[in-house]
Amino acid sequence: TEASLLHALRLRYHLDEIYTSAGPILMSVNPYKPMTVPGTPGEDLYSEERMMMYRGSTANFVGATSGNGALAAMAVAAGGKTLPCHLFQVADRAYTSLLSSVVAEEVEPHLEEEDPMVMMEKDHEQ
Repeated sequence: TEASLLHALRLRYHLDEIYTSAGPILMSVNPYKPMTVPGTPGEDLYSEERMMMYRGSTANFVGATSGNGALAAMAVAAGGKTLPCHLFQVADRAYTSLLSSVVAEEVEPHLEEEDPMVMMEKDHEQ
């Protein structure tokens, strides 16, 4: 419900966990302050090291239950460590989806690209 979602966002905001995942949707609250990674003082939330942690994590996507009992999609790093919700997770998912759609198009031609005469001949052969 809307009330439970707002409650979860409020709790995570107070824990400086500004990202919350609801399935494939990433929700973010503006902390109005510079952010570092919780538990690791000084590490920037948007560092290149953090970005590399999420690179390729979409391939190991799993469902996980968050603290409030809601099902959330979690990324899993190459080492098997579950990663918290992050903007880099969404970016990796979009990039992976883009690449897979290009590969799918190369394998399967579009109907518009087929020659109508060749298609008619295939139909008559069957």
